[in-house]
Amino acid sequence: MSSSHSDLSDTMDLESTKLLELPQGPTYDEITPSEFFRTLKVAPIVSEKSRIHRQDAQQRKRTIAGRRGKLTQLMAMPLDVFLMIASHLHPSDLLHLSRSSKMCASILLQGNRGVWNDAFKRIGLPPCPEDLRGPVYAALVFDRSCFACGVNRSLRRDIATRTRFCNECYEVNLGYGNECCPSPPGPREKLALSLLPVHFDSDDCDSDTKIPVDSHTMDYLYYLPEALAVLAYLQTVPEKALNTLDVNERRARVQQRITHAVEVEEWMEDVCNQQRHVNNNTRKTRKAKIMAELKALGYKDNDYPVSTEWRRLINQPKEVTTRVWQILRPKLENLIAEEKQRRVHARFMKHKNKRLKKIGKYYEAFIERDSFTAAERALMPNMHTAMRLPVIDALAVKDNARGPVPRGDFFQIRAAIRTEAAQYNLKFKQHLADHLRKKIGPQPRLRVSPSGSFVAVPDGLQDWSPDEVLAHPCALFTCRFCPGEREYGEGLPYPETHAHFRDAHPEEECQWDVRAGPWNKLPSTFFDVELVQIQAVKDILSCVGLSQDTPQADLDELIHSGRLYCGCGDPSMPHPEALSWYKLVVHVVQHRNWHEQQQGRMSQLAEYGIPGYREQRHLVYIDDHAVSDPSSGPFNLLPEDFDEDMDPSAPHPGFYRFAADAATRDVVKRRLAEASSRNYRFCRLCKSMTRYSKKWESARLPESVDEVVWHFRSKHGKEKVTQRDILF
Repeated sequence: MSSSHSDLSDTMDLESTKLLELPQGPTYDEITPSEFFRTLKVAPIVSEKSRIHRQDAQQRKRTIAGRRGKLTQLMAMPLDVFLMIASHLHPSDLLHLSRSSKMCASILLQGNRGVWNDAFKRIGLPPCPEDLRGPVYAALVFDRSCFACGVNRSLRRDIATRTRFCNECYEVNLGYGNECCPSPPGPREKLALSLLPVHFDSDDCDSDTKIPVDSHTMDYLYYLPEALAVLAYLQTVPEKALNTLDVNERRARVQQRITHAVEVEEWMEDVCNQQRHVNNNTRKTRKAKIMAELKALGYKDNDYPVSTEWRRLINQPKEVTTRVWQILRPKLENLIAEEKQRRVHARFMKHKNKRLKKIGKYYEAFIERDSFTAAERALMPNMHTAMRLPVIDALAVKDNARGPVPRGDFFQIRAAIRTEAAQYNLKFKQHLADHLRKKIGPQPRLRVSPSGSFVAVPDGLQDWSPDEVLAHPCALFTCRFCPGEREYGEGLPYPETHAHFRDAHPEEECQWDVRAGPWNKLPSTFFDVELVQIQAVKDILSCVGLSQDTPQADLDELIHSGRLYCGCGDPSMPHPEALSWYKLVVHVVQHRNWHEQQQGRMSQLAEYGIPGYREQRHLVYIDDHAVSDPSSGPFNLLPEDFDEDMDPSAPHPGFYRFAADAATRDVVKRRLAEASSRNYRFCRLCKSMTRYSKKWESARLPESVDEVVWHFRSKHGKEKVTQRDILF
């Protein structure tokens, strides 16, 4: 504990009082109320989280050997002269002087109240209360030491309760009335609260001074050790004597403490305003002098930068002396030189960007008119990336970025553009491959052994080339900036991924690395691989008995031939000729996401039900794309010789799409015709099973008749659809 804390031992003791437990103290039979409140002194509570417990014991007890300095003769002068000099000091300086030696402490801390009063009066501070010693009053207003644990940087001060705490001790010493009184409070508790000063809020001082002591309630903050001591004393007062207790003097003192706190806070606000005014004048004088010195050196007003560092050096509340100017001058001249370089670079970039716009038009014409196939054009960089290729950048800065760009100069670099575009494409593929490796993690790869059987090699995708990784069935990437805007959802294979990036984001840059800084919440890459998509891939391949690393090209061939298919019969799903692996996966993911969202939006009635509610089979959500085990699920793989054994007149199962019968189609078609073009169609069953806030959002039906009937059969198990099942 610091020596500053030991000086306050007359009002503060380190013996802690337990919260919510009434301490042992004098009783009503031993001491009168007036004498009790006149001698009331309580000890603050030292928080268990205080920084004092984290300090080394030797550090707390260390002493510094005194050195005899220039003020040694101050100790030998007459006492009256010493006190006269001390009375001219600021109270905070007087407090520091009292801690400098034992002799100063014995003179200033023991008696000599007039010295402290003169110091307070000299700066205009409201006088020290009669029941408070000068050193304690100075520490309360100006010091930074906690009254409980003694640590520095303790800013939680309260003049009314006469406390100063660190944040940790403040939490255990100041509390609301319900922390020391039962709720609702009885007569003793109400009387105790009226005898306690409330925590003073400097931002609302006027309203606090208008609160009479009889109106102190449980909603105010109190100094808990003092509150507990008062409650303990009042518990010993007989019931008959409670109403006739002489506490007027105590109430008057409490009101005086609150009024005095208001005066101190107003004084401190005035001091801050005066200091702010002085600082503003000093800043103006400092700025004017610095500008005059710079002007004398030949600088002009338009040479100065507009930066935080420049304002920090100019706008300081410190005078510019010769020594300060010697230190400040090189810093300011460096900032001016940096500003000149920045302006030169800005002019250069302006000319460069102007040339890049012209080069961009040449690049667009080059992509569209040159001998590019559609596949090659999809792999060319977008406009933002192309303008940063080294060969194009060199053309833009040619001749110091001055003058027009001849078309012939661009034609000469077309071959170099193709070469650098190919290098860029390799980097793009490597980026996607690295991201997929991190996403799916190490997993065993199946290889064919010499005997013809599959062997698991536990190397994962780490030794795969980028082309092999991008052929993996999980290599379906989602654009984070435009989800759900493409026809078949989000998951796209390569090279469709790059084609989307090039066409949808021509002015964006694909991030190769994670951006540093916790403040930046933007994604580290444009593309991601959804976990629900990875799970869908694993479920499909497990159900049909294929290897988990079957290339996408082989899967596309199986789908186009109709051998690999989803048997759900969704009418909106394309036929095998127009279907592909990534479209099949996205189809499964969309249906699974819909079911998961509906389960989350399910109303309490549908979740817990009423008698007979759950027994109705059509009032359920069916996950028709769930896979509980490899033998379940709607996914199938036909054998290679299936066409040879199949009846030519029988429909191919891979081409099956649900179609409603004529009667049901007629019913649904008449019902849909009743809606106007502006009305949406809603499923009555989804609406009845969804909580109110999400009813219309999650119950919307498709527009196709076959899709509407298929929704009721596949999602609710309802075979017969009536007109009342469709709402508008």
